[in-house]
Amino acid sequence: MRPSAGGTRQGAAPPYFGQWESPRRIRGFLAGRDAAQDPLWPASGAETAAEYALWADHLCGMACLKMALAARGQAWSIHALRRAVQGHGGYVETPAGIKGL
Repeated sequence: MRPSAGGTRQGAAPPYFGQWESPRRIRGFLAGRDAAQDPLWPASGAETAAEYALWADHLCGMACLKMALAARGQAWSIHALRRAVQGHGGYVETPAGIKGL
C-alpha cells in the first residue's frame, strides 16, 4: 500500500489501541480486575500504576483518538493525549470523580 498525501496508508486498517495497555487482559479489567495489575501500564505514559488505574476507565475517547492519530503516523501515549485534553478542560478531576469525555 502506498501512503496518501496525509501520511496514511490507503486501504490499511487503523491500528487497534484499547484504553488498557494489555489487550488480552481487557475482559478481566471490564469484569473488575485491578488495572494497576496491568504489567504493560508503563507504556501508557502514566507516572504510576495508581495513576494508570485511576484513569483507565475514563480513556475510551483517548484510545479512539490514539488510533486515529496512529493511522496518520503520529505516535502518542494515551496519558500524553489525556494530559493535553485535560489541559484544555476536556477532563476535570473533582471530589466526586473524573468528569469528561
